[in-house]
Amino acid sequence: MLAAMGAGAACAGVWFAQRQGSEPGSAPQSASSGADDPWVKFWSSQFALLDGKPLLISQWRGKPLVLNFWATWCPPCIEELPMLDTFYKQKRADGWQMLAIAADSESKARAFLAKHPIQIPVTVLGGDAIALSKELGNLVGGLPFTVVLNSSAQVAVKKAGQVKPTDLETWVSIR
Repeated sequence: MLAAMGAGAACAGVWFAQRQGSEPGSAPQSASSGADDPWVKFWSSQFALLDGKPLLISQWRGKPLVLNFWATWCPPCIEELPMLDTFYKQKRADGWQMLAIAADSESKARAFLAKHPIQIPVTVLGGDAIALSKELGNLVGGLPFTVVLNSSAQVAVKKAGQVKPTDLETWVSIR
């Protein structure tokens, strides 16, 4: 019952955020300016990937980057993951990077990904994933939430809610 209520609240949050967030074509926002800017902290972050390898985010500077916040209990998140994985497989040769940030427990993420493997690098942050997504522009903390950064480290897209094929078509032109 509580899980259903939580999922409903997350969906309501996504609905609100979709009406408030940036969409493709809006002016890019700096993702690396002042010292109190959360992007400065993000670019200096290191995450432990699910495969145990460390990931220093700064290695991706100068490349387009997609950050996707998701959870195993979020139906739209689960539905968009295969599409995002296909995009990643097709575009990484062009320099695109992607990170799936799970707002879940490591055991749940591992169990899910064992049944539904993806090539996107995955980190599990639990509740810290929601906090990070809010710092990076997720107005209400709903999932899924995706941020696309261009190669100049500017926010090109903030997408609250499920990614659609038309979103991916738009992202291809981001450099």
